[in-house]
Amino acid sequence: MSKIFFTADTHFGHANIIKYCNRPFLTAADKKALEDNGGSWHDGTWKGSRSSDWRITPDAVEMMNDTFFKNINAMVGEDDILWHLGDFAFAQRESYVRKCENYRRRINCKNVNIIWGNHDEPHLIKHLFNESHFMHNISLPGQRFRVVLCHYAMAVWEGSHRGNWQLYGHSHTTAEPWMNKNMPDRKSLDVGVDNANLLLGSYRPFSLDELEKMLLKREGFSMDHHIPKNSQAPKEEDLI
Repeated sequence: MSKIFFTADTHFGHANIIKYCNRPFLTAADKKALEDNGGSWHDGTWKGSRSSDWRITPDAVEMMNDTFFKNINAMVGEDDILWHLGDFAFAQRESYVRKCENYRRRINCKNVNIIWGNHDEPHLIKHLFNESHFMHNISLPGQRFRVVLCHYAMAVWEGSHRGNWQLYGHSHTTAEPWMNKNMPDRKSLDVGVDNANLLLGSYRPFSLDELEKMLLKREGFSMDHHIPKNSQAPKEEDLI
């Protein structure tokens, strides 16, 4: 039986994502530029006196790409299923399709599906994937609940009060602290490569087995009219 994997936010070919997310793919020249800027690429606003205008080197981008493809192919078999939850790649308009085709060829898995992200161009690269959706619900082998797949994190999703999961990307780990605090025991997770590195120690997909270990033990959370009487949901004033 095919195994199922989930990932998001690879941003293949995107130099600035290395700076935005502090990804550790840097050449000696990039490291020197980071050091010269005080050890940080920006001051929190991406503009201002401490924001670096250094252009990440092409070799650093290739280092990132190579690592991601190596990690995907080491985990995901040719006949497995890989769901990519958006922001597949980044390139100039004139080279976007050609580069995306090359990136797709470097993934050995034959069954790659995509949930479109804000940096994707569906009308240009839809042909590269077995399935493509803006949002989609799937069933998992041996489970009664369903999984809602979307590029964006949700507060409420179909069947969230019944134990359905929601998997997403987009926020590159930054939404997780707020959601962990204000949506206790939620059955949802950022499956992007940056959160994989944070939780699992490397920039790679999440396996279904890993997600089951994380999410099945959670009690669940609901914040709409379906909230059960014993819910520990925070009060409205706690969220302001």
